Amino acid sequence: MGTIGPGATLSTGIQDIAALLPLLGTEQCEDHVSSALTKGYLYIAATPLSIFGSLGIARAGFKTLVASLAVAKWNFIGARKLANMGFEPKGTNLSLIMMTEDDRYLVENRVDSLLKELHIDSTKKVEVATKCLKWNITMILCTAIACMLSITPYIHLNIHEKNRLNQTARWIFPALRAFGGFLTATMIQLVIQSRITTLTRNRLATRRGSDKTSPSEIGSHGKQSSSPAVEKDLGAKGNLDSPEPGPSKAEETSPSR
Repeated sequence: MGTIGPGATLSTGIQDIAALLPLLGTEQCEDHVSSALTKGYLYIAATPLSIFGSLGIARAGFKTLVASLAVAKWNFIGARKLANMGFEPKGTNLSLIMMTEDDRYLVENRVDSLLKELHIDSTKKVEVATKCLKWNITMILCTAIACMLSITPYIHLNIHEKNRLNQTARWIFPALRAFGGFLTATMIQLVIQSRITTLTRNRLATRRGSDKTSPSEIGSHGKQSSSPAVEKDLGAKGNLDSPEPGPSKAEETSPSR
């Protein structure tokens, strides 16, 4: 068996790293584009610059599209389908519109935790408002500039290198990659914003419905029946001689015949 020189060892190691880089780069870029609402629009703008970023954008775009779908008529909830298929939440923001192990959206758990931390018992005065217009415009402009810069590595290859393909075939791949990366990266942020707003409003509406007391029952004589707590107090005051006041009965409060 011959000895392996340092050159062969170095080239073999580079090949192993090159095979691993697409996986690491795709995961990293997917996390960046899924966390841009929290970490900043430059995370989106820089992602389409590399081919690994395009793969990460495609994965994040697929998750966002499916997670945002919910058709009650067909009993189809996209986030639940993603969880059943084994897709794990990635990123700070995309994970909010995906479901956790308790079969609830993560943003719903965050809303409940926030209301509990702020000691907000009634949600009647809690409203959801967003101010993302300026941020969205800046994000779109920066992403468009970065996507145009992603075509620059192909300029030398398509102009100076000998190629049997015609001009249209040479430029169609970089153009489609740049345009597709721009469209997908920007729409991911807009869809996540809209979905988070909708889920938050639905959760607050559900809590408002649970906070409301049940409508009082109307007695046979047109009088509103007392609540159990009030009936207990009345029974305690009307039977002071007994050692322990027992529960009041409906016959005691109703008028005699």
